[in-house]
Amino acid sequence: VPSDWPLLQLPNVTLTPHIAGASVRTVTYAAEQAAEEVRRYLAGLPPVNPC
Repeated sequence: VPSDWPLLQLPNVTLTPHIAGASVRTVTYAAEQAAEEVRRYLAGLPPVNPC
């Protein structure tokens, strides 16, 4: 982002890198979902969230 970008001058705007979404809560949730998919696979069930 250029340093003179107008959005940077607004007092009500906070820019963060994409990694800002990686909180303890989101990482924990992703790990729980992955573990559930493994449990389903081992039980012979279809995945909830196939990709």
